[in-house]
Amino acid sequence: MSKSNNGANLGFENELWKMADKMRGHMDSGEYKHVVLGLIFLKYISDAFQGKYDTLKATVESDYTDPEDRDEYAAANIFWVPRDARWEKIQAEAKQPTIGKIIDDAMTAMLDSMDQTTSSQIVERAKSFVLNHYAEPITLDDIAGAAFTSKRNLTRVFITETGTTVTTFIQQARVWYACNQLRFTNKSCAQIAFESGFGSIQQFNRAFRKLQMVTPSYFREIMIAGDK
Repeated sequence: MSKSNNGANLGFENELWKMADKMRGHMDSGEYKHVVLGLIFLKYISDAFQGKYDTLKATVESDYTDPEDRDEYAAANIFWVPRDARWEKIQAEAKQPTIGKIIDDAMTAMLDSMDQTTSSQIVERAKSFVLNHYAEPITLDDIAGAAFTSKRNLTRVFITETGTTVTTFIQQARVWYACNQLRFTNKSCAQIAFESGFGSIQQFNRAFRKLQMVTPSYFREIMIAGDK
């Protein structure tokens, strides 16, 4: 298999191609391409998992960590990988004629594991992403990806857990930042609007009035007067 010359380097591509070469000849060509796609996904997920696993394993004695504790991975926004889906197991079975089924089973185990992610974990991941990226033009797709769930499921569990929508939470984060800037800096309302992640001063004014019940300029006047 020829090496890509586009300058990209995924870090694990050489190992991946070796694994793919081992599988060639052990399955039909039509099945091969689908298995390789699953292989790429599993390798990508496994690398992040293994890095965290090794860190936790190294601190078992000193910090009493447990490398099999799913919550440790959830807290770091890393997929927890079941034993049957881990790279070392797949690698050991690469030359088996049933490798296609082995990878299918690993994918199933991985997806089942994802389904066990609790609603609170999804919401916490979503909130964390928003609070770190509210100044950017983020979308529901971006947030759902960071929370390891679908856009539809994110929308459902977020309002169930928090009583508000994802869109409203984004606006709250942006307005919270704007309030601090209005109170403690001399920046113009327009500059603060764009720094907060709003696409226009009009959007900023509408969101600010909806959440604070006053205009940004009047909010600044109140804060300045209160600080004197």
